[in-house]
Amino acid sequence: MSQEENSLPASTCPHCGAMDQEMGAVCEGCGRLFAEGIPDYAQRMPRRGLFGRQGLIFMTQNKWLLIVLIVITAGALVWHNYHIVPNPVSLVKNRPTTDLTSQSEPGQWAMASANYERTSYVPNPPSLPQGNLLWSSEEGLIDSQSLPAIVDNTIYVGSRFEFMALDASTGEQRWLREMRGLINSSPAVAGDYVYVGSTDTEVWAFDKNTGDTRWTFPTGNYISSAPLVANGFLFIGSGDQRMYALDAATGRKFWEYRTGELITTPPSLHNGVLYFTSQDDSLYSVNYRTGEGRMQFRTRGTASFEPPVISHGLAYMSSSNDILTAKAGIRETPGRWSRERIWRILWVRWGSPIPTPPPQQGTNWRWSPQDGAFITSSPAITEDTLYVGDSEGVLRAMEPTTPEELWAFQAEGAIRGSPVVAGDMVYFATLEGMVYAVNRVTRQEEWSLSLGSPVMLSLALAEGKLFVRTEDGRIHAIG
Repeated sequence: MSQEENSLPASTCPHCGAMDQEMGAVCEGCGRLFAEGIPDYAQRMPRRGLFGRQGLIFMTQNKWLLIVLIVITAGALVWHNYHIVPNPVSLVKNRPTTDLTSQSEPGQWAMASANYERTSYVPNPPSLPQGNLLWSSEEGLIDSQSLPAIVDNTIYVGSRFEFMALDASTGEQRWLREMRGLINSSPAVAGDYVYVGSTDTEVWAFDKNTGDTRWTFPTGNYISSAPLVANGFLFIGSGDQRMYALDAATGRKFWEYRTGELITTPPSLHNGVLYFTSQDDSLYSVNYRTGEGRMQFRTRGTASFEPPVISHGLAYMSSSNDILTAKAGIRETPGRWSRERIWRILWVRWGSPIPTPPPQQGTNWRWSPQDGAFITSSPAITEDTLYVGDSEGVLRAMEPTTPEELWAFQAEGAIRGSPVVAGDMVYFATLEGMVYAVNRVTRQEEWSLSLGSPVMLSLALAEGKLFVRTEDGRIHAIG
């Protein structure tokens, strides 16, 4: 065979246009294979788009597998970090045996601050007190920080190594339980149960009529947090740094959520989200059914026994003697806090070359009185107004979504506890032992009453009576 017969035909490269290229060899111009027998349209088809020739127009098995893998990975990351869809396994497992609730009915005060959101607001009370002292208990009856719950004309309250039920009409004792610890926890009443925590590290459930023990649940440290009962779930915090969700009928644990420090404040609940603060200076929010975390909002300090109040799309807290608000219901972007913390450190260290870091996710506003007074309690909040007292004895009415003061009332003595709002009236007490009723429409005092001993805790309103705990250990009923 001649040399000409052995040589491959020469032609023009279809890829780059280089001439005199050998068929079946690599083009000297573009380095791509100049193959024989491949149609011109196939040789000229560019490799562009997603995953190869013509993107997704021509799908292959490998392309489909890669796309499915990406979708599954992205979905898993979103589910793990944002919990947009609650864990279905937890939803099935965490099913209470009852639908018990401690939300107060008209005429009752079934839990601290009256309702799930802890607003201390009773919009339509059946009747209101007129400033008459009906009865006072014996001195020293109550020696703790426990606030009374009032249901069916019965007061439930804790003391030092005692938990008791009193007649709300007379103050006489109905039953008494000796306890192994101090009861700083404020009880919650749901159905035939009354729940409370103790410094003996136990959560206790009693029969509200007899005081008999229904069940107990052990935690790892003392309990000062007040319980909340919703849809058969009981929520309570402990000094072991955990918030617990229990079956209100049996005490069986559904979930626990760990924070960085003690939990001594009551939790709040709104739209299926549980809010609570910890002594690690943070506000937490979790899914109430599953305990899956949504947000950790860092503060400069939170009051030890004051709950977050949820209203107007905000969470209100007593923080470092101010009122601090954070946006409720949001989900914290994973890793954002760590990134912004490093950003702030660099910004403080080097200044102007570093852009100013953004505010913490969820930040809304912080407010403190201009006269140097300080605030130690959670506010009471209605549809249109926020009410809070300060250390100078000023009751302030404010616009709830902006720190704008609407009006103020000067009382005698510092105000330490949260006010109670019922209908058109605002009730509060002072360290001078004075109890006030101020009409929030006319902004005038309706009546006041001296109890002769400082009042440091919040009030309770039920059965048309105002129940006040004074520092001499008495409970007073004002009708």
